[in-house]
Amino acid sequence: MQFTPQQLVGAGRYSATTRIGNWNEDLMLEEARMKDYRAQKQKGGLGTVYRRKMEQANGRVPVSYWDDGFLRYNSYVVVEHVQTSGSLASDVWEETFTGSGEYVVSVGQRPPHATARATFLLVGPSERSSGIVKYGDSFRLMANEALRVDLTTNSLLPPLYLRSTLKSERAMSPISSHQNVTLSPVTDNSTLWVATKGDASGAEKFLATSTPISTHDNVGLVHKMTGILLHADAKYVIATDFGNETEVCCATMKNHSKSFNLHHERQGDRSADMHAKETQSPNLWRLALGSSPGAAEESRALPAPATPAIVLDLIVDALTRTSVFHVRALVHSLQAIDAKTTGLMEREDLKWAIKALESSSGKAALRDDQYDVLLSALDEGKKGFIRLTAFIDAIRGGSLSPSRMALVHDTYDGLTGAYGDVTLNVLRQAYDKGCEKPFQTIKSKPINFLTLWTTQDPARLVSLHEFVDVYKDVSRAIADDSMFDQLLKNAWGEMKKDPMLLEMFAVERIQNCARGLMSDTDTSVRTAALRVLRYSMINCASTAQAIKLVPILHLFVSRSMERDAKLVGERIQALKVVRRLMDIDASQVPTSVVRSVVAIANHKEDNLRRVALETLRELAIANVSVVMQCNGIKTLVDCILDPTCQDLADALLMTIMYLINEPANRNLIHSFVNVQVLLAPLTDTDTPAGTERRQRWTASRNAIVMMMRSWTGILIMTANPQGLRSLVRMLEQPVGDDVKKVVLATICDIFYTHAPLDKNGNDVDRSGDSIKGASSAKQHAAAVLSTHAQTNLLDNYMVMVLLSLGHCGLLQALVSLGTCANRTALAEPAIELLSEILHLSARLLPDQHCAMLLALPQLVATTAYSQVDYLADLQTKPPEDRLQRERAIRSSEMLAELAHAVPYFDWHS
Repeated sequence: MQFTPQQLVGAGRYSATTRIGNWNEDLMLEEARMKDYRAQKQKGGLGTVYRRKMEQANGRVPVSYWDDGFLRYNSYVVVEHVQTSGSLASDVWEETFTGSGEYVVSVGQRPPHATARATFLLVGPSERSSGIVKYGDSFRLMANEALRVDLTTNSLLPPLYLRSTLKSERAMSPISSHQNVTLSPVTDNSTLWVATKGDASGAEKFLATSTPISTHDNVGLVHKMTGILLHADAKYVIATDFGNETEVCCATMKNHSKSFNLHHERQGDRSADMHAKETQSPNLWRLALGSSPGAAEESRALPAPATPAIVLDLIVDALTRTSVFHVRALVHSLQAIDAKTTGLMEREDLKWAIKALESSSGKAALRDDQYDVLLSALDEGKKGFIRLTAFIDAIRGGSLSPSRMALVHDTYDGLTGAYGDVTLNVLRQAYDKGCEKPFQTIKSKPINFLTLWTTQDPARLVSLHEFVDVYKDVSRAIADDSMFDQLLKNAWGEMKKDPMLLEMFAVERIQNCARGLMSDTDTSVRTAALRVLRYSMINCASTAQAIKLVPILHLFVSRSMERDAKLVGERIQALKVVRRLMDIDASQVPTSVVRSVVAIANHKEDNLRRVALETLRELAIANVSVVMQCNGIKTLVDCILDPTCQDLADALLMTIMYLINEPANRNLIHSFVNVQVLLAPLTDTDTPAGTERRQRWTASRNAIVMMMRSWTGILIMTANPQGLRSLVRMLEQPVGDDVKKVVLATICDIFYTHAPLDKNGNDVDRSGDSIKGASSAKQHAAAVLSTHAQTNLLDNYMVMVLLSLGHCGLLQALVSLGTCANRTALAEPAIELLSEILHLSARLLPDQHCAMLLALPQLVATTAYSQVDYLADLQTKPPEDRLQRERAIRSSEMLAELAHAVPYFDWHS
């Protein structure tokens, strides 16, 4: 630890309040723990986590039983401490310090039955170790596997072993300051222990070597690397979640007997030599076995140990959480590397190539020990290199099933029959990109499936073998055969309308056959029935016939749309039925179906949310009453500010304004369009800072600008007294500069004025002056005055914008920003925008309104204060007067800048 010079010389100024050491890191650690505590408290997970920990730690586990009472390798034992009558216990949830990877071990009260935290597995130094354990033999004490179950992946975490290291100034036991003892995943010599006979001394103790260890013997556990005994003393108490327990460390306790005194013994001056002393009570332990064969009965439901096949399944599951094409993307990238290199790849490089695609899922990633299981099995020469072809064959999982192989062959034959030779150009022409959306989440990056083919030459033939290989990788990510069939049909099309079929069978007969299959227990049957129903609806008559024939048709469709997210094929077909019904006659869409579409559109994690939003938007144009009745208009308004739907925000907002523009719709949906909802991200100053707030700022800014650039939007913004006025008032309120920057940039966008602010309003462009000079201003003024006074629709629009914002007090807000006390970065953009507004007002507004705007009474009144004879003895005046004087000076400077920039003052005079 480092000390200050005052501490080294013992200065009197040193006290307990002086901060030494890594106090800042400790403070940050406390803050991080408090944040985690608050987050868990809000989620209600504190009690759940504690209860789960207690249940897992105190769960009943087997303990080995042997008739002869001798210890054997791979036996479960309870390590009892003689002095405290407790047992060695592990706490695999409490690290010694954050990020160490080592966990606390202590001596706790022995439970009435063997528990997971108080039971250890006695393993040998190698996997081949077996048989009876004798005094002098090396062994390891491993924490019970029941404590190492990863609930996220249902797999076993790396085992933890009892470990000790040499004492140093950085590593020691926290209470007694002896050699530290922890649980660690390391498997080197620091985890090896040796048992010595504890109740004997002298020659008897040495002669006990190579004799079996009995469960009734008191033993000393010697750390093989340091030669120090395992120690626990009742006076060293440590606080844990399980209560006050005894600290465990390594320290050899000695009595007062003398040793190495042979010379004095011969002379008769000293007592007999006691070279091998008897082990003291803090170092005495007992390795206890079960008392009956019933104690060894296995009752744990442990997951299977990690195998290469299990790890491959976990990798596929991690890759396909966001898109079913990620497995193909990984194989394609490895095939490209294989073609350019020797076909070998380092283990670490391959692991990180998988993690690059795995990390996009946003879920828990695979652990390094799981990767080691797979890569060690594929590392043939144990030289750290993996053959890529072996890994590709392993992740593909063998050949396709006969049913899927037949589907792939039929698809390829269909392409050959329709287009002739199958080339990349043919694939681009036949492929439907819309099939990808249901099989990937919103958060995933879009993947161009056609770039994942081995053949990238547009004119080169795509063989059947390559077609099968591509869909072999895709098939690995899809467990359900019906989903795989649906993907192929959605991607490459199918015979949807066969005139011969409709001539051979009446529509009523087809619909009657499909009616009984919609409630089938098999999802593939229900999917096919929905597809048949959709194909049979070809006009208004057939649609009405379907609704008449199936009175509860809407219930079947709604039920299919609300199925589990895994049944993507059935949900897609149900949505297609709704869209077909909209295309033919939107007035016949039932309200129950619309409510299901609204529910999907409100669910942020649903993979069909975007399709549902688009469906709801189109239905609002065709049948606004049913959408309004199902509260769908509110869903469309809320999604305008959703950061995940910004690519649809413009279309949603234009749809809302289109509906309001129709007089017949205004009374229906006007109550759902609350301007304050769109302004809330800018006017709500209590929102915590972060990425989400900036994204909502951007969404709100785009919505406001788009509304103010249309006649309907201006009426909506100005009809609410708290609408546009509340936005302008944010420039005068005591809020942060970042909020004011966004508001000011939004107003500049409304006027089509370049603002020296970036898109998010985070910074100011200082590359040039806010006012470009009097000469440029005069040239601009001359150009404006020389324009012919002709009727212009855009001028009329700009007049409405000027009057709306002027009525809301925009000029007073800009004057306040331009004359602020610290002359912040917002002053220059405010002055520039004010000058542009005065330009437009002088050119477009009538003289009466123009005179009122150009008068700037607040700025002139403040500037007039500087003309008063108030310079004498200014320092003796009160602070309020001095602040008023400074504000008057700034107002005078601002007025001078505006006079140079806006020569219309002279023109109006």
